[in-house]
Amino acid sequence: MQRKETYPLQKVTLNLRNGDWNRLQFLHPRDGAGKAIRRLVIKHLRRVEDGTVPDQRAQAYKDLLP
Repeated sequence: MQRKETYPLQKVTLNLRNGDWNRLQFLHPRDGAGKAIRRLVIKHLRRVEDGTVPDQRAQAYKDLLP
């Protein structure tokens, strides 16, 4: 069995819409909502760093150019 990597965690406050936490708990009963949110953030950051998600600020700047 492959060993899971561990990373130090930083505690933050995240404001979600009413019911979103419960929905995530329901959708991810084994891992829980916290782990699901961490996975979403990690995937998003990797996509941004890889360039597969366009940088909206760069695009907005390009739109301002003549």
